[in-house]
Amino acid sequence: MQKRSDRGQLELSFSMIFSILLIISFLTIAGYVLYKFVDFGKGANTNLFVQELQESIDKLWAAPQGTQELSWDLDISITQICFVDFSKPSNNNLELYQELSRFSDEPEINMFLYPIIGGSGNNAGKSIEHVNISTTTGQKNPYCVQNTGTIEITIKKSFNEALVTVQ
Repeated sequence: MQKRSDRGQLELSFSMIFSILLIISFLTIAGYVLYKFVDFGKGANTNLFVQELQESIDKLWAAPQGTQELSWDLDISITQICFVDFSKPSNNNLELYQELSRFSDEPEINMFLYPIIGGSGNNAGKSIEHVNISTTTGQKNPYCVQNTGTIEITIKKSFNEALVTVQ
């Protein structure tokens, strides 16, 4: 007769342990890839915003006059879109002006996505053409539009103006 043990034993073979480790590693890698994919989508959405803004400004610039209200859904990690004229001093938010000026290595950069993520400011500064930056920043330099998940900007050009004003 065989003697029976009263204690329950859990015996896992090497292949079962290896299979569990593989499943855990596959789930970890899948989570990382999904995170990167979502992060890439946010960057693509931001670039699409800049491209569509430039296209709308170009269309209005080519027209004799007009006003257009624009709206985009933008990632909330970007809290504001700021237009800055570095040829004149700040008249409302000196700290923000100085922070943005650190990332303006090219004189034609006039728009920033804020906060600047990372220390390098990659793609934070943009050059938006055909914008009357001195009129846009006349009352506030930098002129910032808050992001509440949706960015709402009005662009305007009068009959006797050569460039578009952002409001």
